Amino acid sequence: MGATDAGVMRKRQPGKWIVAAAGLLAALAPASKAHACVDSESLAIIGAATALVPADLGVALPAADASTARLVIGWSWQLPVSDGNGHGIRHRVMPEVDVLPHSGGADWRGRLGYRYGRRHMFAGAGFGFDAAGVNVSPELGLKFLHATDADDEFDASLHLLARAEIAPDSGGVRGATVMLGWNLF
Repeated sequence: MGATDAGVMRKRQPGKWIVAAAGLLAALAPASKAHACVDSESLAIIGAATALVPADLGVALPAADASTARLVIGWSWQLPVSDGNGHGIRHRVMPEVDVLPHSGGADWRGRLGYRYGRRHMFAGAGFGFDAAGVNVSPELGLKFLHATDADDEFDASLHLLARAEIAPDSGGVRGATVMLGWNLF
């Protein structure tokens, strides 16, 4: 390694995560249209990928100073809630973990919420927690680029969501988050 190479740092390319998620969606789209059966090994690989690959990428905008907007990388899981007869599949419990990287490291935050989703829209509410404390967190989103043609329970698609973080004691908005992501359910 020469003297000129020592000071050169590798440049990270966050776009690779988006390409990986799009590739996963593209790979799953033909199988979902054909309603092919998935064996347990494939299901385990898909499950591991969905647990490890971030589901959302966006920006957090604090209400106090919007010029300090921060990158958000989120892992969220949609756990369907059903009455056992297949009804209610549009209702989901949403645990989520977000990482907010910055020059000195990274901060994290969590959220536990409820989401009701239709083919093109979803809405929800939850409780978030971070270094500033607990917040109430309503959300609204749009789904697009669906892998299937109908409004059935498997709805791989992309989504754009907006979420507010509201302090429960004062009712004031602490910030907002806008994210682009993908869903498999």
